[in-house]
This record gives sequence, structure tokens and C-alpha cells, in this order.
Amino acid sequence: MKNFLKAFSVFSVLFIFMFISINGQNKVVYKKKTKFPVLDSIKKERAKKADEKKKITGIIIEKNKKIEKNNDDNERTLSTDLKGVFPPASIKDFKSVFHFKPVAQYYTSTCWSFSATSFYESEIFRIHKRKIKLSEMWTAYYELLAKTKRYIEERGHSFFSGGGETNSVSRIWEEYGVVPAEAYTALLEKNRKHDHIPVMKEIEQIS
Repeated sequence: MKNFLKAFSVFSVLFIFMFISINGQNKVVYKKKTKFPVLDSIKKERAKKADEKKKITGIIIEKNKKIEKNNDDNERTLSTDLKGVFPPASIKDFKSVFHFKPVAQYYTSTCWSFSATSFYESEIFRIHKRKIKLSEMWTAYYELLAKTKRYIEERGHSFFSGGGETNSVSRIWEEYGVVPAEAYTALLEKNRKHDHIPVMKEIEQIS
């Protein structure tokens, strides 16, 4: 009898749940949207910080615009006065000094590094009588890092390219030193040629 009552109770409960389920099928109830104060406060704080960053970025951009305008207004062009100057008639009139064979920069836009490095190599030989082939790409690498840092600091307002000035070479060497060409070629595989076009395109897409 007890087992019968127990089974009947279980069956009754299941029947009630089935009845509720069948009758409540395909029915929805519209309720007021639940609010979560903590999540709302986080969203407000997020929006506040975004506005602050936007404001700071605006100040930096305006500051850079003023600097550029001032530079443009005071820009001067250096020109050469060739009056009374008579160029040599032949290359034989020049006195040759030590230099390594010219090195191709290929697709790098880093002629500034190659030319200045060649000059310093000749100076090293002139002063110390040592022939040391130096790495042009070592200098170009750290110059690219410096440009990236400035580009981020100025929120993309600074000019970004592989080109540069020869005075960057001495500046980079003072901060990071310099190494022989064989110590840093910047090439992953032997006999490959320098090609910075792909990486520069990637940087342009990010910017």
C-alpha cells in the first residue's frame, strides 16, 4: 500500500509539471529590464575614461598643429652659392680615401644610414687605421623604434617612414652603440635582399 501511495504521489507531481509545461508552451512574459548597478557604474567609468583620453588626444594634436605651423612659418631653405667655384674637370683631380665597396640598400629608404655609416667607416680607418664594416641596419632598426614611440605618443600625428637624416646615425650610436655588419644583418636568411615594403605597409594599415 505504501509503495502504491508513493508511486501515485510521484505520478501526480509529474502530471502536474506536464500540465503546467503543456499549458505554458509558447508563452512569454514581458518584464521590466533588470538593472545591475555595479555593471552600470563600470560602463559609466569606462565612458568617462574614454572621454578623458579623447580630450588628451585632442590637446596633443592641437599642440602638434601649432608646432608644425610655427615650423612652416619659419622654414628656411639652404642653398649653395657657386659664384667663383670651379668644379674639377675630372675624377682624377680628386684625392681618393679608403672606403668599402658601395652597399645596396634595396627597398629600405634608409640611404641616410648607408651613406653616413660609410663616412664613419672611412673616418675610423683615417684615425685608427682599422677596416671595420659596420651594420647599417642596426641603426635603421633603432631609428624605426624611436619613430614608432613618437608616433604613439603623438597619436599618429608624426610623420612615419623609412627615410631619415644622417644625424640620426650619431644619435642612435650614442644611445645604443653600433656593431659590425656580420653581427647584425637584419636578414633572416642568407643571400636575401633587404625589403621593407611589406612591414611599412603593415604599419600604415595599423595607423
